[in-house]
Amino acid sequence: MTGTIGSGEPMQQNDRYVVQEDNSKSNDAVGTFMGWTMVAIAGIAAVAYAFQTVTGWYYATLNWFYAVWQYFAGFWPF
Repeated sequence: MTGTIGSGEPMQQNDRYVVQEDNSKSNDAVGTFMGWTMVAIAGIAAVAYAFQTVTGWYYATLNWFYAVWQYFAGFWPF
């Protein structure tokens, strides 16, 4: 196959081949590892989300109790 590419130089056909061995056992292991890694990351993200939610509820509850306490303390005659 000969021809020219943009620069005007002749294009030569190279008889180079990529040899790929069938290593399905390694491919399966890598795929399994990547899958479990994604599951682990999703699990960590779910735990982080749950932690943030619970701590948010905790601080919101503390603020609400503090506001209620201040409201009732306003009725204290001293």
